[in-house]
Amino acid sequence: DMSFMAASLIRCFFSMLRCCFGTLVSADAIYPYFIANTAMGMNLKFQWFLYAGILGGVALIYFVISSILTGKIKRIIPAEVLKNRE
Repeated sequence: DMSFMAASLIRCFFSMLRCCFGTLVSADAIYPYFIANTAMGMNLKFQWFLYAGILGGVALIYFVISSILTGKIKRIIPAEVLKNRE
């Protein structure tokens, strides 16, 4: 059903969006503590469009994999499932 797939995609998108912003805040705050030489100068901030690109890429991969798997499930005939169950 296409409405179920769209609802699942929307739910997944908002979940990824929430995680992306959580990662944005926590990674930028924690990352400087992982550098051994704190005296060196280094820009530790990522631009917002990098996070948006990563989020878009993950959403695209999710949609492609989900459509492949649901397409494979739709090709299975219910009679075949019942026959294999016996």
